[in-house]
Amino acid sequence: GGSSVTIGTDWTLAMEDETLAGTAGSVWTNCVGAFGGTCGEPQPRWKGVTRFTWKNGPLGISLRWRFLDSVTDDRYLLPLRTGIGTSAPLDTITNGVFPIYNYFDLSGSYDLSDKVTFSAGVNNLFDLTPPVTVKSSYGNTWPATYDAFGQTFFFNITARTN
Repeated sequence: GGSSVTIGTDWTLAMEDETLAGTAGSVWTNCVGAFGGTCGEPQPRWKGVTRFTWKNGPLGISLRWRFLDSVTDDRYLLPLRTGIGTSAPLDTITNGVFPIYNYFDLSGSYDLSDKVTFSAGVNNLFDLTPPVTVKSSYGNTWPATYDAFGQTFFFNITARTN
């Protein structure tokens, strides 16, 4: 067959993520753009995934871009948003801001026949390390948000019976 290029993208803009701390007299707080003891898992304002795929006959190559917006420790951010309490100075909080993360994944596939396809690739192409925090109950990072395994390689063979 001929050559083709496809682009697929999926982006989310979080406007509000209301959280109520479990202490007496606590107020509802917006945790978008924050992480930490009250907000828990980082809630980036923007998250997105875009995939570029080139296919030429039996060969396919894809580049996937995963974007995570920066987030700030809720000990600093929430008092500013609610007007309640005093913010810890940002420069006194270890890793008080997690920067923007851009992960890239590269994969390829080859149709060995009408029924058999071989594919392989690498996730986290540039081996970015996740941000380190003491606020996570999952070790020292947030594995549901950031790539905790670093660079990983994969391959598979798919056989279709129909």
